[in-house]
Amino acid sequence: MAAPDSPNRYSSALDRLTPVQKVALGAAGLTAIAGAFVFTQADGSTPMAPVYTDLEARDAATVTDELMSRGVDYELADGGRTVLVPRDDVYDLRVALSADGLPGSSEGYALLDEQGITTSEFRQRIDYQRALEGELARTLRAIDGIEAVTVHLALPEESVFVDEPTQPTASVLVTSEGSAPITSDQVGAMVQLVASSVKGMAPEDVTVADASGRVLAAGGEGSPGLAAGGQGSDATTNFEHELAASLRAMLGRVTGVDKVAVTVQADLDLTERASTTERFDSSDADAGVVVTERTAEEAYSGTEADAETGVLGPDGAQVSESVPGSASSYSKSDAERTYAVNRTVESTTIAPGTVQRLSVAVLVDDDAVTEEQRTMIAELVATAAGIDASRGDEVTVTRLEFDTSLEEQAVEAAAVDAAAQATDARNSLIRTIAIGAIALVAIALGYRSARRARREISTPIDIDALRTAPVRDSEAAAAASATETDADERSDPSVEALDELSALADRRPEDVAQILESWLADETVAPS
Repeated sequence: MAAPDSPNRYSSALDRLTPVQKVALGAAGLTAIAGAFVFTQADGSTPMAPVYTDLEARDAATVTDELMSRGVDYELADGGRTVLVPRDDVYDLRVALSADGLPGSSEGYALLDEQGITTSEFRQRIDYQRALEGELARTLRAIDGIEAVTVHLALPEESVFVDEPTQPTASVLVTSEGSAPITSDQVGAMVQLVASSVKGMAPEDVTVADASGRVLAAGGEGSPGLAAGGQGSDATTNFEHELAASLRAMLGRVTGVDKVAVTVQADLDLTERASTTERFDSSDADAGVVVTERTAEEAYSGTEADAETGVLGPDGAQVSESVPGSASSYSKSDAERTYAVNRTVESTTIAPGTVQRLSVAVLVDDDAVTEEQRTMIAELVATAAGIDASRGDEVTVTRLEFDTSLEEQAVEAAAVDAAAQATDARNSLIRTIAIGAIALVAIALGYRSARRARREISTPIDIDALRTAPVRDSEAAAAASATETDADERSDPSVEALDELSALADRRPEDVAQILESWLADETVAPS
C-alpha cells in the first residue's frame, strides 16, 4: 500500500516508533553528521594563502590590526613579511584592505605625500633623503638572496659659496637569506645601483657590509678592482670545488661515496697578459728590394765675369780697378731609394687562470681500502689533477677510520620519523574506516528501524477477530455434540489468534496494553 502524500507523513512515522528505535535513529543521524565533519575537516586546519608578501614590519602590523578588527584569522610567515589568510577570502580581503589604504607604506617616496605647503625646507630635504634611502633599500631587497637592506646616505648641502662641493657617500648594510653567502656579483650590483641612483656619487663612494660586520666593499676602492678581486676569488673557489667533486666522484667508484673526502687548495694566476712582438727579415741583406727610387744630377762649367773693385781717393771719389774672371765648374747628384723589408708582428694574450701551485688532500676510510690501494689512489689522483712536482704541487692520501655516529643517528632518526609518520597514517586510516563503518552501521540500523516502523504502520489489526476468536472457541469447546475433527478445526483459529496476539505484543506493547484495558473495561460494564 502506497504511503499517502501528506506533510505529516514523517511526523506520524516518528510518533509510532518505540523509544529504542527513536534513540537508534537519532544516534545514526548524529554519527552521520560527525563522520561528514571528520571527512571534510580531516587535517583540522583551514587552507591559508598569502594576501600580502614582502611587507615591512610597520606595514604588516597595520594589516594584521585591521584583520583582527574584522575578526579574520591570519598567520604570519617569512619572518613576519608575509600575511596569510583563509584561501577563500584572499581576494575579498585584498580589495577591502586596499579600499582602506592598506598597506600604507612608510618608506620610499610615500613619505613625500605627507608634506604640506607649510613644510620647512629642512624638513623637505630630510624627507627627500629618507625617501631616497627607502627606495634604494626596496630596490636592493629585490635581488635574489637578499633578505633585509638598510641604506644610509650622506648628501652634502648644495651652496653657491662652495666651489667644489663634497662628494655624496652611501653605506649599505645587507642580510642574506638563510646561511647563503653574499656573492661578489651581488655586491657589485648593489654598489652600481646605489652609485647610479644618487647624483654625483661614484662607485668608490659606496661602502657595503653584511650583518656579521664583514666589509664587502670598502669606500675608496674602485669598482673595477673590487669586481676583479671578487671574480678572482669566485674563480678560484669554483676551480677547487669542481676539481674536488671530480676526484670524489672518481674515487667513490672504488671506496664508496661516503668513504672518501677530497679537499683541493689552488693558487691561480688570474692576471691577464698581452704581448706584441715584431720581427724584421730581408731576403737580400746587402741590396734588398727596391720599391721606389728617385735620382737627380746637376753639372756646370764656365768662366766667371770680370769683377771691378776700387778704393776711395783723397777726395772720397772711387778709384776703379778691373779684376779678371776665373774659370769654374761644379756637379751635383741626388738619389732616394725605398727598400721593402719582411716584417712579422705577433700578438699574444695569456688568459687568467694559470695554476701556480696545487695541493690535494684525500681522506679514505680505513675499512674501505688497503695500503696497496692507498698507493694506487695517490698515483691516480696525481694524474687526474695534473700534479707537477716542479712547481711544488703536493698530493696526500691518508687512511683513517671514519666516524659514522652522526650518520647512524641520522638514519635512526629518519627511521623513527618514518615509522611515526606511518603510524599516524595508519591510525588516521583506521580512525577514518572506523568512523565510516560506524556511520554505515548507524545508517543501516536507522533505515531498518524506519522501514520496520513503516511496515508496522501499514499492517492492519483486526481487533474484532482477536476478540471473537477466543469466544467462539469457548462456545465450540462447550458443545458436547461436536465431533473430535470439528473440534480440531475450530481450535486452529484460536491458536493463530494467540500467536498473532503474542507477536503483536512484542512489536507494539503500548497498543496491546490499550486493547487489553478496553477489553477489561467492556467485561466490567457488560451485564452479568
